[in-house]
This record gives sequence, structure tokens and C-alpha cells, in this order.
Amino acid sequence: MTPSVIPPASALHRLRCRLVPVGQWCVTLALFSVPINKPLTSSFVVLAMITSLLGAAPLQRWKQAFHDPVARGMLVWAGVLLLSALHALALGDGGRGLMRSDIWNFIIPLMVASLLQTPQLRWRALYAFAAGIGVVLLVSWLMAIGLVPQREIAELVVSMRNTVIKEYTQQGLATLMLFSLMLAIWPTLRQRRWRIAALVVAGLALVNVAVLLGSRTSYLTLVPLVLYWAWVVFSRPTAKLRVLLVAGVFALGLGVSLWNSPSMETRLNAVTDEVSSYVEDGSATSTGIRLWLWQHTGEMIAEAPLIGHGLGQWHPQYLQRMQQIPDSRPYLTSHPHQEMLLVLAEEGALGLAVMLVLLFLLLRLLLRLPAPEKHFFVSVLIIYLTAGLANGLVSDYTHRNTFLLLLSCIPTVSLLAAGRTVEPSRRELR
Repeated sequence: MTPSVIPPASALHRLRCRLVPVGQWCVTLALFSVPINKPLTSSFVVLAMITSLLGAAPLQRWKQAFHDPVARGMLVWAGVLLLSALHALALGDGGRGLMRSDIWNFIIPLMVASLLQTPQLRWRALYAFAAGIGVVLLVSWLMAIGLVPQREIAELVVSMRNTVIKEYTQQGLATLMLFSLMLAIWPTLRQRRWRIAALVVAGLALVNVAVLLGSRTSYLTLVPLVLYWAWVVFSRPTAKLRVLLVAGVFALGLGVSLWNSPSMETRLNAVTDEVSSYVEDGSATSTGIRLWLWQHTGEMIAEAPLIGHGLGQWHPQYLQRMQQIPDSRPYLTSHPHQEMLLVLAEEGALGLAVMLVLLFLLLRLLLRLPAPEKHFFVSVLIIYLTAGLANGLVSDYTHRNTFLLLLSCIPTVSLLAAGRTVEPSRRELR
């Protein structure tokens, strides 16, 4: 009897097997580049999508990815945006809403889940993000001490000093995420030198936001974020004296930095002056523009309170309103600088209700995670919710994709998607 011979794998199969790790590295590089460069991030995301679809066992990987709760939640929101875009199409927007990346970028978590199927792969991506914003932080400090020249825009806008990426709000929020990640992993690091390094990076990130950058949105976000971390440290019944001492030094350093920060004092004191100038003289100050936008967005919401005007309709409707108001040119902008108001204007009360439910479910999921990832991702959610009070995050590519990519990389969720019920080991969570 002739023994059976197992045929060698075809060259095509071997190629498809190699595409999967290539796609995994593309996701990792996308996390590294998202705080640095928009075109590079888009390129890596597209490459990751292609390799995920063409790689080995795509149906099995995407079927498993569909069980990822974060990916499912993002798909639900993508469905809401799709319905909103169809609503806009019915009202005559010519299909522009259907072409917006606001919809299709929410598929990114599903793609990431199809590639990063273990906690180790997701931690690698998170560390890549830390490395990317770490480069930004280093260059920012080198700018501050004069070893790297300031950007040209800093000569025209003082608040742009020490900024490396597009503008200070994006850099400030990303730097606060780096601060949170370093504090989250610090207790888990075994070697003393790595624990010291994590604390040094966290301190440099905190002072960078508080002293060197001029982002009032970051200052606003800093308050609940620091309060959360104070609660994390001091609520532990087994907290060692050394941990409490380190936390006290951090709190003292932050207080001194804030007290002696001319940038923060100038920027915060300007709020009342800007409001007074807007109310009395109609000046288009930064705060005045926001008040103007919120007023007119409120009127827009009142016209279609239940289902809104449709995806992408805030901007054209706002421009149409401004054409009827003399001297409104200084108030022209692309979004209302308030996340919930934008959702109410375009998706209505029904859309906002879905969004709030999804945020609640996300928070419930995050609170079930083990440390250190729980504290980091709760911090990310705090940053998103607080910054959205005075800024548009989903409507901005860098903000949106930063949050999408980070939430796609929650390590323990990969085990939930795989159907594993055992408690992950400490080694897996690293």
C-alpha cells in the first residue's frame, strides 16, 4: 500500500499566511504614526485593511472579529451614521454624506480585531502609540529649550509654540494619553529602571501640557483626569507608602507647575475678556466664536429635534445661515466645537440617545477590565468626553482615528472575542 503524501502548501497559500503578520505590523505602525502624520496613518490603515482581506483565513478572522464588543459598538454607530446619510440624501445633499469618512472609519475597529487577536499584539500596538507621541513630546521639549527651531506659525500665533503636530489641542490630548498610559503600566513594571523611566515620561508629559502648550481644552481635560488618577491611587486599601509618596510628589509638582505657568494663566484669564468682548462689541474671539456657534446650532436643532438634518448637513446649513447675517465671515468654521451639539444637529435626539447608550456600554466594559488597561482606557474615555465639551473630535480626522485605533486595541477584549472565559494571566496582560 502506497503511503499517502501530504502536498506542499502552495506559494499562494504561503503568501497569504505571511500577509497576516504584515497587516498586524501595519496596524502597529498606524498607531505609531497617528499622533504624527495623517497621510502616513491613512496609508497604514489602508494597507492593514487590504492585508486583512487577502490574508489567510479571512472569513474565520472576521467572524471572530465580529464578536469583539468594541467593534460591534462601532458598527452600530456606523449604521446610525449611514441612516443619517441616507436621510441627507433624501433631502437632496447629492450623496455627499455617504462619501464622508465619518461612516467608513468606524469599520476600522472590526478590521483591527481581525488582525490583532491576542493581548500581546494589542499591547505592542499601544506601546507603538506611546513611542509615537513620545517622539512628539521629545521634540516639543527640544523646541522649548531652543535645540529645535519653532514652527513658522509660532511667530504669528504665540499659543502654537512648542507644538509639533497640527495644533496644540491634538498634541495636548495625545500627550495626556501618554501620561495616563505611563501611570497605568508603572505598577506592573518589574525592573526599577523601567518604573523610574515611566514616571519621568509621565512627569514630562504632564508638565508639557500644563506649562509649554497653550491648549485650554487640554487644561479643561486635565482637571477630571488628575482627579481620576488621584482616586485610583488613594482609594487602594493596600497602597504602599512609597506609592502614596510618589503620588504626592506628582500632585505637588503639578500644582507648582500650574501656579507658575504663565501660559495657563494667560490663556485662562483670557476667557472672561473674550466673553466680555463678544457680548459688548461682538468681537470674534475664540470663546465668542464658540458661543456664537452654539447659539446657531441650538436654533438648527430646534428645526429638526428628533432625527436631525442628516450626516454632514451642519456645515452647509450653517453657511446658509451665515449668508443672511452681515459681517459673519469671522464666525465661519467647519463644525460647532461641541460634540453632542453636532450629533443633535445631524442625527437628532434619537442619534444622541444611541450614542449615549454606546458610551455607557463602553464604560461598563472598561470597568470590567483588569489593571493596567482599565485605568488607561477609562482615562481615554474621560479625555474624549471632556474635550468634546468645547471641541469637535469625531469631525476631525486625527482626533477621531486616535480614539478609534486606541479603543480597537483593548488587550483583554481580544480574549472575549475569541470566546475564552478563563481569566487572563498577568503575563498576557503585559
